Amino acid sequence: MSCNVCRTRTGFGRLTFPDMSKMKTMPTCNIRISLFLCAIFLVFCRPSAAAETSQYKASYYNILSIIHNNYITPVDNWTILNGAFKGIQEMLGDKSLQSESTPKEIVVSVANNPPLQLKKTDIDNNAYNLLEAITRLSATAADTRPDLVPQTIMEATIKGIVSTLDSHSSFISGSEYHGMRAKNDGIFGGIGVELIIRDNALIVVSPFEGTPAHRAGLKANDRILAINGEVTADLPLQTAVSKIRGPNGSVVKLSVARAGWPSAHEISIVRDVTKLHSVKSRIVKPGFIAVQIISFLETTVTDTKKILRSMEENGGIRGLILDFRNNPGGLLEQSIDIADLFLDTGTIVFSKDNSQGEEFIYVAKRDRIKYTFPLVLLVNEGSASGTEIVAAALKDNNRALILGTRTFGKGTIQTIFPVMNNAALRLTTAEFFTPGGQRIEHVGIAPHIYVSQPGNDDNARDRGLNSSAPDGPEKDQPHIFLEQDNEEALFNLAIELLECAATRQQADCLTTVINARK
Repeated sequence: MSCNVCRTRTGFGRLTFPDMSKMKTMPTCNIRISLFLCAIFLVFCRPSAAAETSQYKASYYNILSIIHNNYITPVDNWTILNGAFKGIQEMLGDKSLQSESTPKEIVVSVANNPPLQLKKTDIDNNAYNLLEAITRLSATAADTRPDLVPQTIMEATIKGIVSTLDSHSSFISGSEYHGMRAKNDGIFGGIGVELIIRDNALIVVSPFEGTPAHRAGLKANDRILAINGEVTADLPLQTAVSKIRGPNGSVVKLSVARAGWPSAHEISIVRDVTKLHSVKSRIVKPGFIAVQIISFLETTVTDTKKILRSMEENGGIRGLILDFRNNPGGLLEQSIDIADLFLDTGTIVFSKDNSQGEEFIYVAKRDRIKYTFPLVLLVNEGSASGTEIVAAALKDNNRALILGTRTFGKGTIQTIFPVMNNAALRLTTAEFFTPGGQRIEHVGIAPHIYVSQPGNDDNARDRGLNSSAPDGPEKDQPHIFLEQDNEEALFNLAIELLECAATRQQADCLTTVINARK
């Protein structure tokens, strides 16, 4: 989920960082030489060691401030330092830095230089010492490899730091950030799939309909084991995404594991420019329409309102089917506003920020146009994040009936923080909960009626979600079995519920529909 929600917070807990305005600015190369000679030798003109140190310190100060002020849980300084050291080691890769690491000390040795000793007792609860230690590590790496530019060293260090956080958090390079913004606008290159890292595995949340990934048969909860032969274990999410993306018309080969397959399958997918149409609609029966929301993009609410307004002007709406199957989420505000279209009052969602102890409650706004016709939601294991916010809001406020299978279970909010060189940090800043106070992360939203197909009725149990589900295992819920890919039967079931809900209570309609199929 790319929740582009920025919160400004003040304070650094009990930690204080130095005033960066008092630090020395970077000097320029003051070399008096002819333009001809400078053109020849400019490649060898790099900032002085003092200038590089100042550059490192300014960048790391910004990064550490963002993490300490916004990340969902506190991270101790020693963990951050070890992450920075790991990032630098992985960047060098050639054992250039000889090191000894213990739970209380890191000693780094470089030829012809005295050892760099970093002690846990000096770092704990001292933000200035942490900043100095990371800066010294970077300067040591620069001395070891003069061919590396400061940006390369800084990015490796920051990636190492972020690797100590949760799997949803990542460092996003300038090119990756550009691609992410294009995706939120609805246009991007690649194969058209939403991914997540869970338990150190690269997991498909869902493919977007009509994209190369969808046509190739990728499904929710598929595990991508390798990309073009490169194992994905330990790959940061944005790195994996970058490796899947590539020139239009080129082929990416994925090694995919799926529940029920005896071994991984190799799937080749041709990359293409993907244009997402966030909202689609069709008339299922006179007076009953289905609106499919594929992802929550910048125009989702506007497009949905246009469709509903048009339908109301041309015969009216007796009931609405909101199809959220394989919708992986998107922009937080858009999902909240979609739920708000159908709620007069009540809580839509609330989030908790564990690091600062803040809670944010989103409630239905009375001053907006509301739609009061009966609702049925369709969900599956590919419905995640913002989709789960809408489903939980409409379910807990008794506004809609939900058909399908348990949803994916992604209940955290990620915020994008632009940093240096057009790059960004993607940090988990909060966890959201249902209006009833239940967790969504790793749990998902259970439908009112489980609708399963051959081979799919145990999908949630395969993912091990039911042990923490608030409303019990699937076997204890109303359950209707449909033939494989029987869309007509599914929509007929939805219409039956909508027709009933127009005159009766939801609970009565559920009982009537279930009893009719016994």
